[in-house]
Amino acid sequence: MRAAGHQPGCRPRQRRLAESLEKAAGRRKMNPYLYEERETIIHRLDPRVKLFLLIAAFFIMLIPSLLPSALGSFALIAVHASLARAWDAIRRLRNFIIVITIFTIILWIMIPRGEDILWLFIRRDSFMHGVLAAVKIAGILIAGMIFLVTTRNEEITAGLVRLGAPYVACFAFSLALRLVPTFAQTGLTVAEAQKSRGLELRKGPLWQRMKNYIPLMAPIFLVSIRNANLMAMALEARGFGARGKRTFYLQVCMKQRDWLALAVGSLTLLLLFGIHLV
Repeated sequence: MRAAGHQPGCRPRQRRLAESLEKAAGRRKMNPYLYEERETIIHRLDPRVKLFLLIAAFFIMLIPSLLPSALGSFALIAVHASLARAWDAIRRLRNFIIVITIFTIILWIMIPRGEDILWLFIRRDSFMHGVLAAVKIAGILIAGMIFLVTTRNEEITAGLVRLGAPYVACFAFSLALRLVPTFAQTGLTVAEAQKSRGLELRKGPLWQRMKNYIPLMAPIFLVSIRNANLMAMALEARGFGARGKRTFYLQVCMKQRDWLALAVGSLTLLLLFGIHLV
């Protein structure tokens, strides 16, 4: 007699059930925060150097006026991402980058440039400018993601303060970066709670799926207001805004690797400026 658990028809069903449970566990374990603790040379850099590299990356992507040059700049950003081991985090942005790329190319196609027709009403120059703009935007997004993946909020605040920025403005900037994943985590929690009550979020066509998320807006909004109120009371209890010299637990200082990274970034930026001017 064959055991019930060894029936051939039960194995695919059990495998599908196990895969669905693993996917659900993976969704629960998803980290909504952007920073990832890793032992890379980019993570160990001073936050001021990371901020300089971020600004340099923006210029490196904005300087090229031809598609081959833009692809070369994008390759430099890709090398930066590889050194930071940030591709796992960047992969979470892939759908957003694909949508931005398609939208940018379509937008530029609607603006007539040149006379050569590539296909139907699409002009070659318009299409090439659209691809060029999409590559630039993708490179800028990836550069920003590398900075957020490799830099903690405390380091950003400390670095900006050491650069001479007002502490209140630095704290507001850091708080804004911290609230984005907090809102995302709140949204995930509310969605899981509503699904446990029978709300189907992933069934039906695209328009129906979008409508399914509307009931989540009210609890997410209320939870966010409550969290903001709690944070305001916590800041007030700790004397935020009090006068006097402020001390910091996190101390940042430039080391040899920071000066080396600063020199490499400066030389790369000057080289690209020189190539573009020639």
